Amino acid sequence: MQIQNEDATRIIREQAKLTLSEGFPQVLLPNVVPVMDMTPRFHRRTNIIKDSGTTANSNPTIYTVPAKKILYVTGARLAFVKSADCDCGTGFNLISCPVDGASVTLISLPVLALTQERDSGQITFDNPIKLTAGTAILNNRAASFTTGSMARSATIYGYEVDEI
Repeated sequence: MQIQNEDATRIIREQAKLTLSEGFPQVLLPNVVPVMDMTPRFHRRTNIIKDSGTTANSNPTIYTVPAKKILYVTGARLAFVKSADCDCGTGFNLISCPVDGASVTLISLPVLALTQERDSGQITFDNPIKLTAGTAILNNRAASFTTGSMARSATIYGYEVDEI
């Protein structure tokens, strides 16, 4: 296969990180097929989609994907701090959302009852998680509590594109 398009040659050379001195093959073997990603670069910029915090004894929504948008989640961060007298049951603080109809945990941190603690964690997804319009991302607590205090923060990273 002969490559004659200069723009295609330039993009392939840039993506393969070839220098001009290394040259570029003008002919590919019959079983080698070049694949070009045509997604515009500006769609791939990872942003902080939402950063939220709460001291409430509830499971607040961190973010809901707007109408006519698709969100690609590229990462999440979760942190909490709680007092020793917080009677929250042992369990997990977590960020969750539905993916293909099933509830999925993006990240979780263990919590012990009646223990002063703080913890944080972050995860990056090599393959972004696709969420459709109307999908809610939740900051779930381990369990409800009646005494003491707990503060949680959650951050979602990703990028949105228009629904086609």
